[in-house]
Amino acid sequence: MRAPIYLKQRSRYHTVYNFHAALPDQKVFFTSEVDAGLKSSDTLATSDNLNRNWHRLKLALLNAARSAFPKQVISLNKTKSVPSELQPYQHISHKLDHYIRSLSKNFTISELYGSWNRFYPSFCPLFLELFSDQIDLINQLPLPNSLYSVFISSNLPFKTYLNKFKGLLRPLKRLISAKLKLEFTNYKQNTMRATIAEQNANFYEDKGKFIRSEKNENVVGPSRSPFKSLNELPERWQRRYTLIIDIDPDIYQLIEALVMAPIDNLELMAVINNSPSRKAPGPSSIPYEWFKLLSTDGISYLCRLMNLCLASSDIPEDWRLASIVPIPKPHEFKIYTCSRNLPRNTRPITLLETARKLLVKIITDRLSKVMATHQVLTGDNFAGLPGSTVITSINVLDGIMKSHRISSQTQELWILSQDISKALTLLI
Repeated sequence: MRAPIYLKQRSRYHTVYNFHAALPDQKVFFTSEVDAGLKSSDTLATSDNLNRNWHRLKLALLNAARSAFPKQVISLNKTKSVPSELQPYQHISHKLDHYIRSLSKNFTISELYGSWNRFYPSFCPLFLELFSDQIDLINQLPLPNSLYSVFISSNLPFKTYLNKFKGLLRPLKRLISAKLKLEFTNYKQNTMRATIAEQNANFYEDKGKFIRSEKNENVVGPSRSPFKSLNELPERWQRRYTLIIDIDPDIYQLIEALVMAPIDNLELMAVINNSPSRKAPGPSSIPYEWFKLLSTDGISYLCRLMNLCLASSDIPEDWRLASIVPIPKPHEFKIYTCSRNLPRNTRPITLLETARKLLVKIITDRLSKVMATHQVLTGDNFAGLPGSTVITSINVLDGIMKSHRISSQTQELWILSQDISKALTLLI
């Protein structure tokens, strides 16, 4: 059994599936594999659990990409190795996995006998050393010198017996896999605590080391608010969230009716087709391009999942996670410039789940239409709504600058530019 995917990603390498290098036949195969993955699990209609339903779709997409697309293994840190406390479990996991894969369908009883004689004597002591309380599990396996007699007494065709023989190995495989996953979880939690303590110390004592640290590529979740309802907020923020009395109350009902209405397949497909290409994905590594290959069944599954989000006013837990990574910039990113040790040509970027961004895009488009149609926003302190323009704001700014140039006053003219285009996304 191979190490869990997180072990590969955090300690050795991760695999990138190259959608753009895939051939047309490979893309068709990807679509069919996603459909097969969704059909092999329970349908969405049988459960309203957001996390379980998203996990099914995510697994179907990742498994299909693994089977269909060209892949590239990227080393994260060649100097790192698997932690010493996990090496025995990983070694025996690889050993058993390699042996099971070596059992060819074209094997004969003689070849099985030879391979079992080579594998069992070295595997059994390793297994009992790590799982001394599982001796009953190892005793279910035939001893090498009794394999012939067990096969003959079974009165089964050899291929049938070979499948039964493999079945005896699967409980061991599951046990080792579960143990490796448990040990890795413990290791990850301990490492995380130590890393957080180190990063906290560096933030206050050595900010340059904090930014340069290889550990600053993290998957993070939302901050936890101590307030359970709007009534518990401080008075200042209660005023901010109070409904604006100048707006027609019917507008709020209209927003509830139109913005939160069920999504249909055509609306979802339009948003997917208009999504950008070659954008870095979130923690699941699922890009927009994969959604563009979904069949009608795949679109329907995703559509029903999003409608379940709207109906429950909630999203899957995975959609609350984000990857924060530093990216290089052509110019200096002036942060903590008092430190000479800081790399000033990088800045952090937050990568969200693409499925979540598709849902947010649908809600944003609907909300923008209501705002523009009913002229909810007034003045020039907004932009980006359908039919809106920034010409008025530009003309006002240009007029101020021209007036200042011809003025006899020598005072400086200061202009503040704010980019809050993602404010709605952050609130959602």
